Amino acid sequence: MTEYSAMQIHKAVLKEASHEWKYYTIGILAMFAAVQANLTAPILIRLIIDEVIVGRDPTNLWVYLSAIVAIALLAGILNYFNRYYNDKGAEQTTFRLRNKLFGVIQSQSLKFLYEQESGQLMTRATADLNIIKQYLRRQFRLGLDAIYYFISIGIIIYLTEPVFLWVELILLPFLLVISWIYASRTRPLFKERREYFGKISNSIQENITAIETVRSFDQQDTEMERFEDENQEYLDLYLKAQIISGFTLPVALMLVSFGAVGVLFIGGLDIIGANRFGITLGMLVQFNLYMLQLVTPTRLLGNFITGFTQTHVSGQRVFETLWAENDIVDPVDGVMRDIDGKIRFSNVSFSYEAGEQILRDINLEVPENSTLAIFGSTGSGKSSLINLIPRFFDPTSGEVYIDDIDVRDYTLENLRRQIATVSQDIFLFSRSVKENIAFGRPEATEEEIIAAAKAAQAHTFIDQLPDGYDTVVGERGITLSGGQKQRLTIARAILINPHILILDDSTSSVDAETESDIQKALENLLESRTTLIITQRVSSSRFADQIIVLENGQITEKGTHDQLLQGGGIYSRIYATQKDHELEKELLMRGGTDE
Repeated sequence: MTEYSAMQIHKAVLKEASHEWKYYTIGILAMFAAVQANLTAPILIRLIIDEVIVGRDPTNLWVYLSAIVAIALLAGILNYFNRYYNDKGAEQTTFRLRNKLFGVIQSQSLKFLYEQESGQLMTRATADLNIIKQYLRRQFRLGLDAIYYFISIGIIIYLTEPVFLWVELILLPFLLVISWIYASRTRPLFKERREYFGKISNSIQENITAIETVRSFDQQDTEMERFEDENQEYLDLYLKAQIISGFTLPVALMLVSFGAVGVLFIGGLDIIGANRFGITLGMLVQFNLYMLQLVTPTRLLGNFITGFTQTHVSGQRVFETLWAENDIVDPVDGVMRDIDGKIRFSNVSFSYEAGEQILRDINLEVPENSTLAIFGSTGSGKSSLINLIPRFFDPTSGEVYIDDIDVRDYTLENLRRQIATVSQDIFLFSRSVKENIAFGRPEATEEEIIAAAKAAQAHTFIDQLPDGYDTVVGERGITLSGGQKQRLTIARAILINPHILILDDSTSSVDAETESDIQKALENLLESRTTLIITQRVSSSRFADQIIVLENGQITEKGTHDQLLQGGGIYSRIYATQKDHELEKELLMRGGTDE
């Protein structure tokens, strides 16, 4: 993981915020004007004390009182504009960042996504972005507010009576040291908290998705204990940060109180003594009010430092994702054309990590409109091989060609819209049946959707659903059976009319009757297109134009079904085993033995 400095992260955050500069400018100017209004009130109070009370001249009393009321009203209005426009800018900035983050996640390579926990990515798109939003919305503004308060009060004190400026100058280094200690101690705690929050999110997401597995193995208590441990770690880190925060702010406020005591001490001695500095009672009250007003910016400065530190941690996680290099790069001026479907692998090797070869020196040609069956055991490299065709991954060495053009020369959109995959690992969205079928072609007409469903042998069961094609399926299609979900994915593939079709063990986990229905649906899908079938069943490969057997990432057998049976290799041995197994099942169903 690349570690970015606080300045790099904040520069990136402010760059994103600069798109909404008009909102932030109005908000900040309103804030500065409100500060000036608030700083005017002590001056008016000084005049009331010196002229009206001490000087016993009530002439301007109502003018001064009316001005104080007007200033309070003006400050309230300015603070409204300050908050409204800063909030608007922060929401718009977060909106843009969230869209960017989602877009990056959508376009990133599968390698990047496989290396990330889904809960961590969800946390970055929600909780971490919310931290950045709160910083832009409130804490950054309050930091500017605090700095402006310190500078403005210093200027007023200097112009009125410079001797009191020393009190503020003596306090300032102590406040800065306290702030630095707070930031350095809490940053690693905030970083750990974000990581644990991501772990908690991931645990919740995994357990909801795998709730049937958890219950079937009676592991509810174990999972609960694991979750409680992670939650306790998160709580402990939060409490550690609060202990530091709870110590830092009171110390800072205590220093400001010492400043107020210093003002009273110096001013009081001057008034009752030789009056060498010419301090009046009104000036003493005015300066003391300013010292008390420093309590607010000191508290705001603490909020700013907290936000600055948290934003560094959360921004690190967000921009680490936004700035991550994509392994799969869309070519500039890439090829855009309809493909015929001829596929060729030339000396292809592939590994997910250095030193771990998944595929080794694959040479293979698949003519257009033909069917290739890829046969092999789990871990032999079947899925890795077909993932190179739509460029979910790129070969470590060698080339993959479609119509004698390197797949890396096609634009990703052009390449992938002409390839469809029907996988054993079915995913349906929590949307209507119609939307799930039309996922690859959202513009498809209702007639086209129904025609695709009929071709996939799905129209009959869809018609019997409560709302037909408008029925909303549960998350991952939980309200449908395995065979029904599979037929919807086949309908989805039929609708986009792909030139290349990949069937990834699409019938391996269904019963014989359902498999028969799916096979009928697939017959409509296989017409006039190049098809690659990944399978462990000889029954699914025997009608292919060409069969290859993968073993440890290498092609060990190649030929037709009959040729491989005659070869006496792995394929023929598995065929014999599966044939015997099917015969046993048939005999058991008959309730007797073959005599």
